[in-house]
Amino acid sequence: EGDGGSRGGNSAAVGTPGDRSSDAEQPADLPDEFLQLGGNLLLSKHYHEPDSSISYFPNFLSKPEADNLFQVLLNELEWRQRDTLVRGEYHREPRLTCWFGVPYTYSGVELQANHVWHPLLADIKDRLVHNLDASFNSLLCNLYRSGRDSIGWHADDEKSLGRYPLIASISLGYERQFEVKTKRIQPKFRQLNEWGRHLRLPLRHGSLLVMRGAMQVHWLHSVPKDQLAFNSPTASRINLTFRYTHPD
Repeated sequence: EGDGGSRGGNSAAVGTPGDRSSDAEQPADLPDEFLQLGGNLLLSKHYHEPDSSISYFPNFLSKPEADNLFQVLLNELEWRQRDTLVRGEYHREPRLTCWFGVPYTYSGVELQANHVWHPLLADIKDRLVHNLDASFNSLLCNLYRSGRDSIGWHADDEKSLGRYPLIASISLGYERQFEVKTKRIQPKFRQLNEWGRHLRLPLRHGSLLVMRGAMQVHWLHSVPKDQLAFNSPTASRINLTFRYTHPD
C-alpha cells in the first residue's frame, strides 16, 4: 500500500501523457479461491527485469492477535495528519500516519528518524524477516478513520527504496479494497496475468500482502474511498507497510 510516493500522473515511469493509465476502467475481481486461501499471483513478466507479483496470506495473524494489535496501535501510536505534495500543490493527506525507522521522504513529506519501535511492531517485523527471508528497517503505519479516508494511485518507487523493493503490508480492522493497475494503458510486457491490467482484492483483518519484483516500476496501487462506510463508527482500518529504506 505504501506512502503515496510517486503518483500515476507524475511518475517518470508512466511515459508520455497519451500512455497514462485511465481510472475509468472497472477492476477485475480476483478468484474466491485466492482470496480465501491466499498464495502467489503473477501480475506480469518482463524482458529484462524480475517478475511483478504479489503474495497474499489472508490469515497471517490470528483473529485474537489481530484484534489486540488493532486496539493497541489505535490507542498508543502517535498518529498525525500530514501535508503531501501533489502536482505542485500541498494537500492534507486523507488518512493519519506514524513512522518508524530511518529518515524517509516521499511527495514532499519529510519523516524524521524514529528508532523507538513499539514492541508489538518490532515483534511483527522480526516475524516478517524470518518468514519472508527479507530485511526491513522501516515501517509506515496508515490509519484510515472511515471510508472517507483513502490513498490515491501511486507506486512505492522512491529512490531510497531501491528499484525492486519488497513491501510487506499487514491490514487490521475494517476490510477495504486494494486495487492495482498497470502504469501504461498498453504495457509492453512479456506476459500479462489472465485477469487484465486493473485488478482488485479485499484486504481482510489480519492479512498480509507482499509486493515483489518490478511491481513498483510497472504497476500502481491504491485504496479508494468506500462510500458505504463514509459515516460508519466501526470502519477504522490500520495498514502496516514494512520496507527496507536505504540511507541517503
